[in-house]
Amino acid sequence: SKHLESRYEVEQILQNSKASLTTLRCGIIVGPGGSSLKILINLVRRIPLMGLPAWTASMTQPIDINDVERALLMCLKNPEQYEGSFDIGGPDVMTYREMMQTTARTMNRKRIMFSVPIIPISFSKRWVSTFSGVSIDLVGPLVDSLKHDLTVHPNALQTKLIDRCESFEKSLKNSMDRHGFPVSNPRQSFRSIDQQSIRKAKRVRSVQRLPLPQGKNARWVMEEYLRWLPKTLRTILRCEVTDDNLVSFYLRLMSKPLLVLRLDEHGTDQNLVLKIVGGLLANVEDFSPSLPWYLYNITQAVAHLMVMKAFGHHLRNLCDRPPKLEQELQAA
Repeated sequence: SKHLESRYEVEQILQNSKASLTTLRCGIIVGPGGSSLKILINLVRRIPLMGLPAWTASMTQPIDINDVERALLMCLKNPEQYEGSFDIGGPDVMTYREMMQTTARTMNRKRIMFSVPIIPISFSKRWVSTFSGVSIDLVGPLVDSLKHDLTVHPNALQTKLIDRCESFEKSLKNSMDRHGFPVSNPRQSFRSIDQQSIRKAKRVRSVQRLPLPQGKNARWVMEEYLRWLPKTLRTILRCEVTDDNLVSFYLRLMSKPLLVLRLDEHGTDQNLVLKIVGGLLANVEDFSPSLPWYLYNITQAVAHLMVMKAFGHHLRNLCDRPPKLEQELQAA
């Protein structure tokens, strides 16, 4: 599914860095505040008669959040031994239907469940969202991923972890109150403080997914962007590239740059970073806009989004060109 593919893509990107990487892969994490568990508990609590779609026959291996924490600590204490990717899971290998049945039994509620394999996936997502009280934006990717079996492949970390892992039923009991409601996230009381810190920091992150023409790499994309942008916005913008890996953008007739970027010297042809290091529109510590936050959101942020969408369209056009035509254009 796209949901699982995107997680794997993040792992691959991080593997391209020079830092060592340990990846823990798991299915459903069972604990207070878990979004997947909240969906499961609310469905069983609210619906006495349940028609189950085909994805409820998929296998999974839920793991208690405290066991995930133990796995993290084991890796941190033995970084050389546990470098790489490791599946982790609890002692119970079960279908999602069996998880629902266990949940009903733990709640001491009788639930009638029967298979309806012809339910369209789109209807299934809407049904789960409505009765679980969870946004369709969260439910959709989760349901897409549940179509696949998510069980553990044997590995050294799982072997050491499994003997002390909590059963699904006991983890479930620790995640519900005596009325069968999901226990709230223990970090809930800190969220307002977190939000205040985020707003105060005014940090900006921009993540773009761009098409890559055949035979090209990240360095080419950066160079193409620096060629394309001044040409596209030539009536209002000019760009200067210096030998010390600095890129400066100016408004026409202005002597001070709007933004100054530096190419990270630790990058490779496949993994490059342009850091914003100055300019009228930025504070140099990380990227914190110098404009007031509300004004940034309706001006600079919108302009950046439009520019990146246009650049993505430009790259898609290059991808569609026949290789011979592309070579002729470059020669010209």
